[in-house]
Amino acid sequence: PQQVCIVGAGPAGLYLAHLLLQQNDQVQINILDKAPENGTPDATAFGFGVGPRHQRCLEQIPGLWQRIEQQSAPTTGGPKVRIINRNVFCQELLTSLQERHGSERCTITYETTCQSVDLRGQRVRTSQGQEIQYDLLVGCDGVNSQIRKILVEQGGIQEE
Repeated sequence: PQQVCIVGAGPAGLYLAHLLLQQNDQVQINILDKAPENGTPDATAFGFGVGPRHQRCLEQIPGLWQRIEQQSAPTTGGPKVRIINRNVFCQELLTSLQERHGSERCTITYETTCQSVDLRGQRVRTSQGQEIQYDLLVGCDGVNSQIRKILVEQGGIQEE
């Protein structure tokens, strides 16, 4: 099976895991996240809007949009957007992921970070001492992405 390591269990990482598992029955995913399993205290400090384009994306995963719609609130006036708390959104993505795919093909390790990445050997070493072999490494670890920093420093990627 193809080994995928996703760094970041936020909206982007969880959504990507859904799509990869849905489209390829040979993929095995390891998701790493630095936050505890129940999120960080500031994770409830903000929400975001889900517009029509986002809705169409979420509809690609059976049952997910209905879950999000039930947990979100419509805006009044202006474009048709629903507002949802980030933590609630992630919890719905996670619950749907676990219900649809179980833990056999997708594991999430919380309270861990990438200690180092060997780009040539395609290995990640975690802060817990675990070594993860990957075919595809994806950084979904936010604005201060550790993976982006590693790609710039080690991989010669130009940051714009």
